[in-house]
This record gives sequence, C-alpha cells and structure tokens, in this order.
Amino acid sequence: MIKSKVNLNKKSYVPYRDQIYEKLKAKILSNVLAPGTIVTENELAQMFGTSRTPIREAIRHLQSEGLIEVIPKKGMLISRMNPDEVAKINELREIIHCHAIAKGILNVTQADLNRIEKILNKAEDLLKGKDNAAKLAPLSIQFHQCILKMAGNDLFLAVDQYIGTQIKRYMVDLFSFEEGASTSWRHHREVAEAIKQQDARLACQKMQEHIRWGTSFIREHISI
Repeated sequence: MIKSKVNLNKKSYVPYRDQIYEKLKAKILSNVLAPGTIVTENELAQMFGTSRTPIREAIRHLQSEGLIEVIPKKGMLISRMNPDEVAKINELREIIHCHAIAKGILNVTQADLNRIEKILNKAEDLLKGKDNAAKLAPLSIQFHQCILKMAGNDLFLAVDQYIGTQIKRYMVDLFSFEEGASTSWRHHREVAEAIKQQDARLACQKMQEHIRWGTSFIREHISI
C-alpha cells in the first residue's frame, strides 16, 4: 500500500502522464518500489492526486520497458528478473560497449578523459564513506554513457538505455555491498586507464570482465 503523496508540477508543460512515468520509474530503479510489489491504479491516482487516465498511460510506458506487469483484477506487479535475463542483457551490453570502444577510442579527446576522470574521482571519494550506494549508482551510469558516447552514435546510448533499464534497478543493491562497490569501481578505473593508452583491445577486455563480473555478482548476492 502506497501512503506517501507525490506532487506533480502543475505549471509544467510536461504532461502529467510523463511526469508520473518519470517519478514511478525513479522509484522502481531505486527500489523504493521493490520487485514483487503490487500497486493498483487507485493507489497511484491517490498518490499523485490525479485521475486514473494519466496513470494508465504511464503504466503502459513502464510495461513496454519490462518494469511493470499488469495482473488482471489485482493491479500492477513491479516485475522481477531471472538470472538468465540478466545474463542475456549483459551479453548484449558487452557487444555495444566493445564496439563503441573500438570505433571511438582513437577519437577520444582530453575533455572526454577529463569527464571520465571526474566521475572516477567522485566515486572513489564516496567509496571512503559509508551508505553511499544511492550516490554511486548514477555515477556508474554516467561512466558507461561516457564510454558509449565515444562511438559518436546516439543509437548506442538509446539501445543501452533500453536494455539496461532492468539492470540499473540492481545497481543500488550491488553498491550496498562493500565488495561490490570497490570491485566495480576498480574495473571502471582499469577501463579508463586502457582508454587513456588508446588500447582498444585491453579496454574491451576490461569492459567484458567488468560486465561479466556484474552478472555473476547479481546472481550470487542479489535476490531477483
């Protein structure tokens, strides 16, 4: 049962359905709405203070991304993933990332490297503290986006965003483990160092190791 109210921006040009979609997606990706949770249209309408029409439109969008399953006469189930789905998604992410590296590594600018370094430094500072999983997750997304942008092909970003949405739900959980956080960011650093050296083969190898490790870690440590 959802109790907390969520305020929509009534002065915004963004339609309610899109605001609701973004806010619900954020709650799902951050596990505020955890896998296995069931919510109803009425609960969501009360939460957002709207009619059920924009709720239904937002739900259809989330359903198309695999984040919600509609259960007749019960409501909406925040979907779970099985380990095989995680492996399939990450297999495709490997291909996209390595292709982006191979295509763009010789065109990487100092500004690109500076952006990557800034992300790494922020993350490594956060690793010195505790309970920073929620802050580390978006930095990891930014890091991977920087890699994909190297190819100069926006479709790489779009595809990864679509197929990686499910994986991103478990980033906060992964980073809540000290081993998970430290290992993941060590991998990020290794990928970045290989890119600095313009060694596409090594950078791809390190990226593959990183993504495959993530698949194994999710299988072993995170309930999905």
